[in-house]
Amino acid sequence: MYLPRGPRRLDISQGKLDEGETFEQGALREVLEEIGIRCNVTRFVGTTNYTHRRGKPKIVAYYLMTAARGVLS
Repeated sequence: MYLPRGPRRLDISQGKLDEGETFEQGALREVLEEIGIRCNVTRFVGTTNYTHRRGKPKIVAYYLMTAARGVLS
């Protein structure tokens, strides 16, 4: 989910996994927490790996979602 972060900037909803949570569960929870829309995963899109500027390895998973409940206002 792209989120407006200023007049010329969009961010992707993101966050860290809770203990025992799958990537898919974490993605659904983060979208609900950040924008208040409950979604369904349509399909897994892929992952990317990189090293954070502080040297910590990161894995990012991407999903295509559709809104199940909620309204973006």
